[in-house]
Amino acid sequence: MSVYAFAHTWPVWIDRVGSTDPVVKVAEAQDLLRALDVADKVVEIKYPTAEHPKWLAHYAAAHRILDGWIGVPGR
Repeated sequence: MSVYAFAHTWPVWIDRVGSTDPVVKVAEAQDLLRALDVADKVVEIKYPTAEHPKWLAHYAAAHRILDGWIGVPGR
């Protein structure tokens, strides 16, 4: 396993049981956004000259979904 978090351990998933509590959903989205921010920085540091549009597109899509959960305007 990687030393980096790749998934949250709490059972709050999109369109699944447990994902409907608004307070929990916002808290988990905030946790996942922090993890994505770290992942973004790791990519920038470890691969500064590499082109990785698919990777960044996946991160951006995740940010948009999670931002929507907490009511943040799109990135």
